[in-house]
Order: sequence, then C-alpha cells, then structure tokens
Amino acid sequence: MVAQLRQFISRIGAFLRSDDLDRDFNEELESHLAMLVEDYMARGLSSEQALRRARLVLGGRAQLLEAHRAARGLPFLDAIFRDLRHGLRILREHPMVALTAIILFCLGHRGRQHRRAAVILLAAGVIVRYMIASHRASAQRQIDSA
Repeated sequence: MVAQLRQFISRIGAFLRSDDLDRDFNEELESHLAMLVEDYMARGLSSEQALRRARLVLGGRAQLLEAHRAARGLPFLDAIFRDLRHGLRILREHPMVALTAIILFCLGHRGRQHRRAAVILLAAGVIVRYMIASHRASAQRQIDSA
C-alpha cells in the first residue's frame, strides 16, 4: 500500500514537471545516439551511415518520448489535457462552428427527440454552408496570390 502511494505521488510529481523531464529525456537520448554513432564509426561506417544505423537501432524519437511519458506520469490526464488543448485550438480557428456547436448543444440538450432532429439538421446546414464559404474564400485567396 505504501509503495503504491509512493508511486502515485511520484507520478503526480512527474506530471507537474513534465517539461523538465522531457528535456532531460531528450538530452539522454541525444547522448545515447552520439555513443551509438561513435561505436558504428569505430566499426568502419561513414558518419552518415553510422547516424542512420544508430537512429534505426534507437527507434523513433516521438514513440520513445510517448512511451517514456506513459511510464513516468499520468497518461490519462495527459490525454485529457491534450484533447482539451486540441479542441480549444480548433474552436478558436473556426468560431462559427464553435457557435453552432454551442447553440446545438443548448437547444438539443433538453428538447424532445423531434426537436433535437430539427436542431441537428439546421446545424448541419449551417456548418456545411460555413465550410463551403470558407473553402471558397481560401480558394479565392490562392487564386489572387498566384
């Protein structure tokens, strides 16, 4: 029980200082990469071949970082915050879609089934019109810049 509590507290600490731990992990990964490159160059490979082989042996940086984050922190909280940041970024980039989603939620939340269907159809029409207008505007900007 004490070991599990200690591990949970450690994971919370790692979650709160994830930027520092990511930086440390990247430095450690770079040192391992450099050691592997030196090892392969000592075996007679060129620097490009040694670097390529070392990267293949270590694996993808993004996958290693994700595995490291999952092992040290609270992956479910990481996923929730990442999804929230992504959702807010999308809503900020497309305010009309955000407004439509909010209105749809408010109107359809407590309504009866036929009213919900009407709200969904109305919202779908507004979203499609907005997307078409947005696409036309971006196409026009591309034509004007060419």
